[in-house]
Amino acid sequence: MGLHGIFGEVYGKNSMLILLLTVDICLLFAGNSAINLRWSGIIYPTPELYNAFLPNDYINLFIGVPALIFSVILALCSIKIGLIGWTGSLLFVLYNEIAYLFAVRNVYSIIVNATIVLLGAAAIILMLTSLDYQALFPVAPIIRRPGIYGAILILMGVLFIARALINIITAVSGNSILSLPEIGVNIADAVICPFWIISGILLFKKTAAGFTAGCVSYFHGSLLFIALIIFMVIRPMLCDMKLVTEDLLFIGVMTLIFLVPAVLITRTFQL
Repeated sequence: MGLHGIFGEVYGKNSMLILLLTVDICLLFAGNSAINLRWSGIIYPTPELYNAFLPNDYINLFIGVPALIFSVILALCSIKIGLIGWTGSLLFVLYNEIAYLFAVRNVYSIIVNATIVLLGAAAIILMLTSLDYQALFPVAPIIRRPGIYGAILILMGVLFIARALINIITAVSGNSILSLPEIGVNIADAVICPFWIISGILLFKKTAAGFTAGCVSYFHGSLLFIALIIFMVIRPMLCDMKLVTEDLLFIGVMTLIFLVPAVLITRTFQL
C-alpha cells in the first residue's frame, strides 16, 4: 500500500514500507543514543571510546534525529527537498552506525548497531531503486555547472576512500596502530563515500537521477561536517580533551566545500 502526496507518487507501493523502516530506524537510533549516554561507563569502558563516542551520542540525538524527522515531515507534506533530506539523513545515520558497529564491541551495542545498519541499508537501497524520477521531475531539470558539482563529489569521495584504505592497510600490515574509533570511522568512510563518487559521475550526465543523487550527497556531506564541527566544540566540555583550533578551521573549510554547492544546486530548482 502506498501513501498520498509527492512521497507516495515517487515511491509508489514501497512508500509505506520505506516510512515504516524509517520510523524503526529513528526510534532505534534515538533510543540507542540515549542508552549510550545513560550507561556510558559500561558502553564505553575505555577513555578512547568515551572521548570519541559520548559527544557523538549528543550529536546523534540532537542533530541527526531532528534532521531525519524534519525531512520526513517535509516529504510527507509534499515538499520535495524533504525527500533529499530524508535520504541524506539516513546516510548520516548509516555512516555513524557503521563506525559504532566496528568500534563498540559489547554484545548489546553490536546487536543494536548491526540492526540499525541493516535497516538503514535496506531503507536507502529501497529509496534509491524504487524512486520514480519522472514523477519527481515531470520536466527534466536543467543542471547548471554539473561538471563542477560532479568533480567536487568525485574528488572528495576519492580522497576519503584513499585515506581510509591506506589507514586500514597499514594497520593490517602492522605498520601502524589504529584505535577502535579510528577503525570504525575509516570503515565508514570506505563504505559510504563511494556513493559520493557515483553521484558525481551521474551529475555529469545531467539527468534527474544525477541531480537527485548529487543533492543527497551534498546534503549528507554538509550534515556530516556540521555535526563534526559541533562535536569538536562540545567535546572539551564533556571529556578531558582540548579544542584544537587548527582542526576546527580545517573542518570548517570541508564544511563549506559541501555546504556552498548544496545551497547552490538546490536553489537551481524548486524542491
